[in-house]
Amino acid sequence: MRDVAILARCEVDEGGAATAIFGVMQDITDRKRAEEDLKVSEERLQRATAFAEIGTWEWTLESGAVYCSDRMAALFGHPGQCVGRTHADLMESVHPADRAAVTAAADACIQGLRAFDVEHRVIWPNGRIHWLHARGDVVRAADGTPVRMLGVVRDITRTKAAELALKESQRRLRVAIENISDGFLLVDSEDRVVLWNEKLKSLYPRLAPHLYVGVPFEDLVRAGVRDGQYANALGREEEFIAERMARHRLDEELYEERLVDALGDERWVRVAERTIPGGGGRVGIRADVTELRRAQQEADTANKAKSEFLSSMSHELRTPLNAILGFAQLLEASRREPLTDKQKSHVQHILKGGQHLLELINEVLDLARIEAGKMSLSIEDISPADVVEECLSLTETLAARRGITVVREAPAQLPAVRADYTRLKQVLLNLLSNAVKYNRDGGRLTLAIGPGAPATMRFSVSDTGRGIPADRQGELFQPFNRLGAETTEVEGTGIGLTLTRELVERMGGAIGFVSEAEVGSTFWVDIPLSEAKDLIPADDGEAAAAEPELAATRSLRVLYIEDNPANMRLMEEVMEEVGEAILSTAHTAELGIEMAIRDRPDLVIMDINLPGMDGYRAIGVLRDTPQTRAIPVIALSANATASAIQKGLAAGFDAYLTKPVVIPELMQAIARAVEDRRG
Repeated sequence: MRDVAILARCEVDEGGAATAIFGVMQDITDRKRAEEDLKVSEERLQRATAFAEIGTWEWTLESGAVYCSDRMAALFGHPGQCVGRTHADLMESVHPADRAAVTAAADACIQGLRAFDVEHRVIWPNGRIHWLHARGDVVRAADGTPVRMLGVVRDITRTKAAELALKESQRRLRVAIENISDGFLLVDSEDRVVLWNEKLKSLYPRLAPHLYVGVPFEDLVRAGVRDGQYANALGREEEFIAERMARHRLDEELYEERLVDALGDERWVRVAERTIPGGGGRVGIRADVTELRRAQQEADTANKAKSEFLSSMSHELRTPLNAILGFAQLLEASRREPLTDKQKSHVQHILKGGQHLLELINEVLDLARIEAGKMSLSIEDISPADVVEECLSLTETLAARRGITVVREAPAQLPAVRADYTRLKQVLLNLLSNAVKYNRDGGRLTLAIGPGAPATMRFSVSDTGRGIPADRQGELFQPFNRLGAETTEVEGTGIGLTLTRELVERMGGAIGFVSEAEVGSTFWVDIPLSEAKDLIPADDGEAAAAEPELAATRSLRVLYIEDNPANMRLMEEVMEEVGEAILSTAHTAELGIEMAIRDRPDLVIMDINLPGMDGYRAIGVLRDTPQTRAIPVIALSANATASAIQKGLAAGFDAYLTKPVVIPELMQAIARAVEDRRG
């Protein structure tokens, strides 16, 4: 069955009777089916969108009439007004800034260029603005003439707000990234560069701009190697790329790389990279540290120069002090020509002033080493009782001169502690000597040992001196600040406590104090306990091994290698005090080695800093030569650093003594060295 449209005309005669009928018929089956299909489609669309956020519309192009669903009218801010609307009415609701875009999109659709698809804003009567997304297409007649447009519209206000918020967030992120003082790089999970900032591009100026985004990270590294960007990749390009990629794939990495900038100058860049949790790629920061490295190098150079200066000055000061203190000791202890009481008093002043100067030299040098990070410690399990005995024996002599009573409060057995033996001794001696210096005549000094903070042993030194005023206690550990004691007769440098704190903290301990004016002070240090925690009996000093007798040096043939005439003369006087000792001298190591091979002395005493061959090389020759291999050799040097002493003992010296020499220590070292070789 087909549908037909008939157009006919009837002819009549003069009397009005029909004489003929003329007409045409047109098959309209397809048009009717299309209309029915459209009607069904509209009904389906209406049902589908009845409960959704989507509005439907139909715009008759010739009349301008617009049919819109209830939802469509509501989206434009006119609920219930879906009848009698025109295209012009709806356009009045469109935001003025978007009308041109809507009109252009409709015209393009009508012309058959593309489907109608546009996002725009509408202004409701109450002034609120909503974002809509409209889509549609044209229905055309059989001859292609556009008849009407059909479409849908939905509210995208929330989506648009989220998009705008995201764009604003991205804008802020971009602003933040661009304002980072360092280079920024973001690599996705597929190892492709997705984000960077201009600072990064300034660090890698030789790379083409297109190499920064969307390319594999390895290609960026490879391009930098190919273009000579990486100064330290020359000659090892593939190895360098492999190293960089291996580092890049680590969870976290921090390293430095050397680059060449646009002017051909070398730059140092510190690279920090980290994996983004959840497999989201990697983020990297690249900071130009060229100036920092230069400043560091300058600081290292300055520190090295300072250390060399201090070491040189220490040596230069110790050399004359050796003669001053050495001859003063000989005068004070001379048995052949004893001094008068007045002369002894003068000599004691010389010794006291010399010792004070030596103390200042040692403390300044130690402080400089700590500041330069060059003081090495040997942390091990040690017996605190041994350290305490050594310190108290020295302190009691000082205290006795002022009638100060020294009391020790400690258990019979002490656990081992973790510390550097020499530095712990230095710490305790400083606290004990201060307790003597700043005490009152006839006062009391107490060394108490017991538990401190958890897992530590506390050494507390108390005195009965004038104490420290409360308003000045905050200045206590400042270098060269003696809190007014510099105006008194009490000698000091103002460095001791500063050095003590540094040493204690470097050994993993802590230091503190309490003080009350006119009552006294207590200084304490906490030293970590050994994990072994074995109890070590306190040494009562009665079973101490006797030092070798000085008599062991009688009829001793000694060769002294020294280039300073005053020190040579001092050694001659020392040997005269010994008795039957025969002294030979040489002013160079080369001459001394010849004399040692020829004369086979019982003992060699040698300086380290000699013209020509130094003492370290000389001891090597003596130990490698069969005629001198067994001769004991003692180093006597103004180089008093711990590293120099260790180096000397490792080189083969039987003992290493420092200038200014302490004559009893020299005698004991001589006797011990000779005894060891004979044994």
